[in-house]
Amino acid sequence: GFAYYLEGEICGNITTEVTYGGVASVEGFRNGRAWPATIKNLLKNPAVKPGIDKILKTEVSKAQPLMIGSTFALMHWTLRDPARAKAFNEMLATAIKDAKSPDPAAFAKAYGFDTPEAFDAALVAYMKSDQFK
Repeated sequence: GFAYYLEGEICGNITTEVTYGGVASVEGFRNGRAWPATIKNLLKNPAVKPGIDKILKTEVSKAQPLMIGSTFALMHWTLRDPARAKAFNEMLATAIKDAKSPDPAAFAKAYGFDTPEAFDAALVAYMKSDQFK
């Protein structure tokens, strides 16, 4: 997700084709301009519940479209706000130093949320908003 975000910022368009399980290409993830709309369509299903716990447990080779899209949205949400970008960079530096990924509670706390559920609600609200485009 971070790489796709950077590619979009540098190139102005995501041209990387996303595959599911390294085999079949993922509909809606072939053109960077379509990513936010594709993610918003996935979120219309009430059973679809992205969250930081799922994002942190995602294995790249097994990543489903929603997790790829959620991580992409997380990077948009994070790196377009100086306070969130600072929190992410500090958390990343700690994770590198400790050689350990933060747990969902630590991730949420770094962003100023009391619980992972509050973090998830804010991220999903951003994903559904007009700001995510």
